[in-house]
Amino acid sequence: MTTNIPQGSLLDVLKKKMRQTKEEMERYKDECEEYNKRLHAECMRREEVQIENPHGIRS
Repeated sequence: MTTNIPQGSLLDVLKKKMRQTKEEMERYKDECEEYNKRLHAECMRREEVQIENPHGIRS
C-alpha cells in the first residue's frame, strides 16, 4: 500500500516545519537569556545586601 504524495510538497512541509522550529527555538533562547540576566541581577542584589548586613539584622 503506497501513498502517492508529491515529493516537492513533502519537502516543502518539512522545510516549513524546520523553519518554525528554528524560530521557536530562537524565541526560547532569547527568553532564557532574559531570565539569566534577571537571575544574575537578583544574585548581585542579594550579595550586596549580604555584604552590607552580614548578620541578617533588619532595621
